[in-house]
This record gives sequence, structure tokens and C-alpha cells, in this order.
Amino acid sequence: MVDVTSGGPPPDDLDTEWVDPMELLRQEQEKMGMAMPEVVDAPVMAPVTFAAEGAADMPALAPLELTSVEQDIDDVAGAAAGIAAAAAATAAAMTGTTSQTAGGVSNEPSMGGIDDDALVTSLRGRYFINVGEPLPEYASANAMAFEAMFRNDRSRPLMALILEPEAQPRYDALEGLRGFAMNGMLKLLDWGVVDWPAGGSRFAIVLERPGGYRVINDLTIPQSGMGDEEIVEGLLRPLLNTLKDLAARGVTHRAIRPTNLFYTDMTRRTMVLGECLTGVPALDQPALFETIESAQAHPAGRGPGTIQNDLYSLGATIVYLLLGRNPVPDKSDDALIREKIEVGSYMALAGQVRVPVSLIEPLRGMLMDDERDRWTVADLDLWLSGRRQSPRQSKLPARASRPFLVGEEECFNVRTLGHAFAVNWQEAVPLVRSRQLDSWLRRSMMEEPKAEALINAVYSTASHVTGRGAEERLVARGCITLDPKGPIRYRGIGVTVDGIGPAMTVALNDADLRQALTEIISARLPIHWVAAQGKPNSEDVRIAQAMEKLPGIIEQQAVGLGFERCLYETNPMMRCLSPMFEREFVVDISEVMPALDRLGQTPDRPDMPYDRHLIGFIAARSRRWSEDLLRPLASPDTIIRAIGLLRLFSYIQENNEVGPVPGFATWMSQMLAPVLDNYHHRARRQRVQAKVQAAAESGILSELLAVIDDLAERQADNYGFHQAREEYRQIEAELTDMETNVDQREDDARMMGEQIAAVIGAVLTCIVTAITFLVLYA
Repeated sequence: MVDVTSGGPPPDDLDTEWVDPMELLRQEQEKMGMAMPEVVDAPVMAPVTFAAEGAADMPALAPLELTSVEQDIDDVAGAAAGIAAAAAATAAAMTGTTSQTAGGVSNEPSMGGIDDDALVTSLRGRYFINVGEPLPEYASANAMAFEAMFRNDRSRPLMALILEPEAQPRYDALEGLRGFAMNGMLKLLDWGVVDWPAGGSRFAIVLERPGGYRVINDLTIPQSGMGDEEIVEGLLRPLLNTLKDLAARGVTHRAIRPTNLFYTDMTRRTMVLGECLTGVPALDQPALFETIESAQAHPAGRGPGTIQNDLYSLGATIVYLLLGRNPVPDKSDDALIREKIEVGSYMALAGQVRVPVSLIEPLRGMLMDDERDRWTVADLDLWLSGRRQSPRQSKLPARASRPFLVGEEECFNVRTLGHAFAVNWQEAVPLVRSRQLDSWLRRSMMEEPKAEALINAVYSTASHVTGRGAEERLVARGCITLDPKGPIRYRGIGVTVDGIGPAMTVALNDADLRQALTEIISARLPIHWVAAQGKPNSEDVRIAQAMEKLPGIIEQQAVGLGFERCLYETNPMMRCLSPMFEREFVVDISEVMPALDRLGQTPDRPDMPYDRHLIGFIAARSRRWSEDLLRPLASPDTIIRAIGLLRLFSYIQENNEVGPVPGFATWMSQMLAPVLDNYHHRARRQRVQAKVQAAAESGILSELLAVIDDLAERQADNYGFHQAREEYRQIEAELTDMETNVDQREDDARMMGEQIAAVIGAVLTCIVTAITFLVLYA
């Protein structure tokens, strides 16, 4: 099982004592004289042996745990009904069917083909998750809920949210909520990657389970409304300290809506906020519960916002709970946004319904459209303490003397016009350039500065952008000028500046969103948006400044650049999504090499220890980064690429105080075998191979690099090779010469023989003559 590093006490040995909760339920009902409802028992599972060190055999978890013998009849009946619903949902899930709900309670994901006998997984050996016991009543849009148990306290009611494979959690919120223990929100206990019984791995988040059920299951089904005292005492007071703590931590919830509230127990007196971690901020929020600007954005691109966004959502949620229904059931999201702009959010949501007098003041304050006028947590605290404040009125946009038409839509102010341009962007292209718009701004709206700003935006875009995307950028710049409070809107897709990063995580599985975000960054629209704000907040300025370098990165497709690099640049808390790290949780650059080292020791490791996600993550997270490290990775030469990769990983090891990684070094040495094959001298090659093996065993990549990239050794080998080749060439030439000049050599030999014979004959003649002379005259 996977073991990921995180905070928390070390695991202790588990107790093996077990009580069947279904049997306990029967006993409790018999004591109260009740007949047991016809509920199909979950199949009894054999004990499952946990892989965590020191863990004992643990029987499977049960679907319900009763903690009090004194539950009343209604509670027991409700619990039994809950069990029946859970059993039905489990059966549906096991067969791959889904259940449809509305208003943020999403489709139930399928179980993914899990067999009944392989149902338990472990998070760090501390929490055990029984995927055979789903808790559909606690499921989220991007995650199924399952029963979980802490190994040191089995009586503690817990649940685990298992994210769908394509979903990404809120990494910043996970860190921000570490140790968060306020009563107004489900407590986060742990998170990480777990083995999934159906194969692969999933991201798991373990939370405390509420004692009661969801307050609202379906926004489309009306029910009895709540009273003002029930709202104040059951929701606002318990939630106040939670909002204070969230604000102090710099964390937003961004998922406050009726379908994400739970009762703390079966008495249904107190409510708590549900989770906000299984998807990007506000991803599942209906437009009804979002500010104008957030509702105008793509659900994935709304961003974390501020605590003021949560207060607005809380105000809209209270309106719904008071009525027990949607206050504007017949309005589309587009129509609701227009009405909020024209009359203000309070009037759009509560203007036509009866609101208790005691709640008018806080609702007006929380539903202010201008964030600067909206109530703060401190204002809510004062009101709950009995200190009444001066009434606040919404500042509505100036209304034109005559409308500006976009198709058949009449726009009486610049914000509705900007919204209409964003929705009907193709029709807006000629209108943005038209004199008609300039005249309307100057004469009907008396907006001389805005008219001049629009002219400048049009001229700037036309001067610097041509070809594909020019018209879309023109409309985007026009929307920013007309409605600077709104999100960046491009080709029908809106994103806030702080929502670009979260949207990129969703865009990994959405080609249209991915293309739109690429063009938004390339067009530098975030920078233009910040420039259009009168007084932008510091966080938006910081994000825009960080994005100044991204256009040059996202337009390139080399490894270490492109969309993947920008994904990690805009999401600094995000884990590395490399497929190699499917079973790892790597969020910091210092964790890369240990993870690769573990992977290098497995038999199923890939041939190459890198991919676009890994290199993009490294480039975005490294300190003192040099783009020169990426250039060798783009080389068509495999040897240059391999040595460049080793140099990159050696840089990471040296600059992040990473210890020896012998598993990865051995992996790299095997990948670098072609480099050693280039050595020509057999003895030298064997000597270098021995050095490589020793360096790999040491796990120090710089030593391995020094051996592999030893210029002097390579030059000596090349010099010796060239010398040997030259000598061989000379010998070969001589042999060739001898073979091709045989006839000439025979003639030369004959001539030389004749010459030698003549000389010998002459010498012999002289000798004979001398002897004859001596004999005759001696």
C-alpha cells in the first residue's frame, strides 16, 4: 500500500475487537419494542489483512454506527431508512448506474468495477477506507464518500472522499485547513494517495462524518422554510467563528450552498458546512449563490476569491433556507445575472418574497454587489452581538437614456452591455469597433473616459494583433473596458485572474477550455484586466505580475514549456501529475528525486525517467532555475538528450539537499549505456563502465555525471582511436600497393637479377683472370 508523508502521529497496533452494528441496531430496537424494518444486510466480509506495518486483521466496516442507547424512535427509523437508501445506492453503484440530483449534489460516480472481496485500502497506515461501504448521502460532485476508520479510535465516525481520476483537489485549502478544528465545518483529518482496489490509485481526503444528514438534497424540490431563529441559532452563530478562522488563515470555502450544509446530529438544530476540497473553488456552485462576477465566469475559473465571496454565498443560502425553495426558479443563469446587475442582488433574490424583518439588515449587507460595501465577518459579529448598523443600499450602475441593442437584447448600462458582448461575442465584433457604440457611451451614458479607453483598446489590439484570434481579443478587451469588475471573458468563456490557475487543472480534460486559456495568457489579458482596475487588490496584482513571463512559455511546445509548465506556474501548491507519480504525492521539488529513486527500484519503471509534466513541474518549482538546462532535452541526438537529463537531475539533487538515490542512478546508468558504447578502446570502456557502476551505487548523480561526461577521457579515447585508424590506414595502403603492383615488381626483380648476375659474372671473370695471371707468371 502507498505511504505518503504528511503530518500526524505514528500508527499504533490496531485492536481486533469488533461489534456488528446491524446486530446492535436490532438490539436497540428490541429494547424499544420496535420491529426491525426489512433492510437487506450488507454482505458479511471476511477479515481483511492490512498491508501497513503493525496492523492487525481488521473486519470490514459497517454501514452505520450507533453511539447512544437513548435514541428515540424517529431517530432509529430514520437511521434504518438511511441504511436502506445506502444499500440501494451501493447496489446501483456496484452495477455502474448513477443517480441524478440537482443544485450541486452531483451524479454519483460508479464504483469502477470493484469486486466485493477487495474493498479496503489504507491511507498512511493510519486510516482504513472501506470502499465496500459507500456513503452516498455524503458524496460530493467529484468524489464518492466511503466509510473510514482511524486505527487508534474505531468509534470515531469518519468518512473518506475518494476523488474521481480526473478531479484535482484544492491543494492550497488542504494546507490552509491543516489542524482546522472549528465546530462550524467538517474537520479535515488527512489526505493523500491511496491504492484503488479496482487498479491504479486515487486521491483520498479523510474527514469527520457529521452526525446528521444533508440539510437540502435537491434545490429543485420545495420544502418547508426555516424560521429566523433557526437560521440565526442553527447556522449563523455556529458558523461565525469558522468564518473568522478561515479569514485569519487566508482560506475561502467557496462551496456555501444549501446542498452543502449538514446537521450536526439527528436533532436538526445545528448545521455545519460541508467539504470544500474535492474540486477547484466554486466549481459546483449554482449562479444563484455566486456574486455577479463569479457567476459570469466559467465554473472552473471562478477562483478562490476572498471571504467576502463566502459571505455573499451565505446570504443567498439564507434566502433559500427561509423560503425552502429557489427564489427565482424560472430564471436562467443569464437572466439572473442581468437582473442582479440592473436591480442589485438583494432585490433580485429577496425583493419579491417575504423576509423576516430581523434578517433584512444582514441579508442586505451580505448581498451587496460591491465587495467594498459588503458586510465583513466583523460586521456579522457585531450584528449577532446585538449592535445594529446603518442600512446599506446597493449602488446600481448608471442607466442610459436609451438602450444599446446587441441582437434583440436591450442594454441600459455598461455592465449589462459588457455581459451581452461576452455572451454574444461573435455579434459583438463589429459593434466594438462601431461609431454607434462610441456615440452611445458619450451621449447616452456620459462616459467620456470609458469611450476613450475603448478607442485605445481597439486601436492597441488592431495594431498588434492580426490573423487568428484577433477578433476574440478585440471583444475581450472591449468587455474589460466596459465592465472592469467582471471576469476576463474570451470566446464565451470567463475566468477571474485568480481563477486561471484552477481552471487550468480542469482544462487538462477539456480541450476547448485549454485552448481558450492558452489564448488568454498569450494575449496578456490578465495584465490588461489588472491595468483596467481603479484599485486592484494586491493578490490580483501579484498574480498578474507572475503571469508576465507566461506568454513566452505557453506558446512553446518543447519539453519543460507549454501548457504543462504554465499549469504548475499558476498552481504553486499543486502535486506533480506525471503518470510516473501515480502512486506518489509530490508537491515540492525536494520530493522529486526520492520518488524517482523509489520508482527506479521497481520492475515496471518506464524506459525514460521523464515526461512533459515532470519537467514542467521541475522548471516551475526550482530555485535559481536556468532555461539552459532544457535545451539538451530538445535535441534529436539521444546521447545529448540523455546526458542533458542526467545534468538536470544532478542539478536538482545538488540544489535541494537530496541524499543519495542509488535506485535512480542505476536506472540512469542503464539508460546511458549508448554513451559507454561510444568508447572505442575496449580496456578504457571496461574501466569507464566500472566507474559508472561505482558512481551509480553511490547514488550521487554529480559523480555519475563526472564519469559519463568526462571530456578528457573521451578526448583520449578519440585521439587513440584516430591514431590507430591512421596507422591502420597506412598499413592497409601498403598492402594494397603490394597487391596491385605484382607485374611491375616481377620486372624489377628480373632486371635486378640480371644486374646482379652481370655483376657477379664480372667479378668472377676478374677472379679467374687474376688467378690465371698468377699461375702463368708466378
